[in-house]
Amino acid sequence: MTRVHERITAVLPVEAAFDYIADFATNAEWDPNTTAARRLDDGPVGVGAHYELHVQMGGRTARAFPTATESRLPSERASA
Repeated sequence: MTRVHERITAVLPVEAAFDYIADFATNAEWDPNTTAARRLDDGPVGVGAHYELHVQMGGRTARAFPTATESRLPSERASA
């Protein structure tokens, strides 16, 4: 399974930044290699959410279909 770890600086509160990044439908707004992103199902963002991404890789566009398998704030991970 591929794991993605990113580090950015933001002026938003941690919870607001987490909510924005956790919704992969916004991926094309913050990842320069993603040319399109959309949610494939309904319901709350979180575990089980399905997405379709179009990602530039080596001069080609690849389709990816990530599914959220874990969704916890960093502070929740530290206490788990």
